[in-house]
Amino acid sequence: PVADGTAGQVLKTDGSGNLSWVTVTEGITEYDMWVLDADLTGSQAPITANFARPTTSAIAQYIGTGMSQSSGVFTFPNTGKWLVKFKCNTKGSNLVEVYGRIIIELTTDGGTNWNFISRGNGNMHNSGGLTNYEMGYAEAMVDVTSTTDVKVRFATTFSNASTKISGHGPSAETSVSFMKLGGT
Repeated sequence: PVADGTAGQVLKTDGSGNLSWVTVTEGITEYDMWVLDADLTGSQAPITANFARPTTSAIAQYIGTGMSQSSGVFTFPNTGKWLVKFKCNTKGSNLVEVYGRIIIELTTDGGTNWNFISRGNGNMHNSGGLTNYEMGYAEAMVDVTSTTDVKVRFATTFSNASTKISGHGPSAETSVSFMKLGGT
């Protein structure tokens, strides 16, 4: 280059002998976390209510643009490779035997068709009238090639309809998070 770059820029080559100044992005550029802020009872396929950003100041809400959400469908702010995580705490009393499944679903056509891309399983056993707790976890890497077409949502299924998904925003008992790891 004929001129100097600015502070923080580095030289980049195109492999053909041409050099240019570029700014290097350091660290995580996009991260977002949403919590369930109230309990939900029974299977939720998909979860369409009670998602909110954390209200506790100690929990970082987001870095960058952040996700948008409508009726449980999450839209990515930009393209790239994203790590999507779903942590779900469940509880129930006097349950004989409960199996549960948490699911991350993906659409690549704007919401017409949904497919599960990751799921976690768990079991609760009767403990003599006490409240039982179980935690499920799922994660997936999503290649977001279009912010219009590629979206995710979350679901749960339980063998007992009285199983509750723990929703308590300040402690993030049930949460979803999104972290951009790189370009497409």
